[in-house]
Amino acid sequence: MALQRKITVNLSVMIFKEKKYFIAACPALSLSTHGTTLAGAQKNFEEAFKMWFETVLEMGTLRKALHELGWKAVSYT
Repeated sequence: MALQRKITVNLSVMIFKEKKYFIAACPALSLSTHGTTLAGAQKNFEEAFKMWFETVLEMGTLRKALHELGWKAVSYT
């Protein structure tokens, strides 16, 4: 049986308009996408994040990917 966990992530995502597109960018993950509407850019970003997250989990490379992006591990006691 596969282990399932619910994870909540809060990330800053900037959305801005450039010509006819809305750009959604998350510098913390070096991840961005676009849409022709604000809602489209938000939806596309959610899908891109989900695909990125599922991929690094399946590959077992989440810690490595976050480390390469400059994230630091912290321990709470």
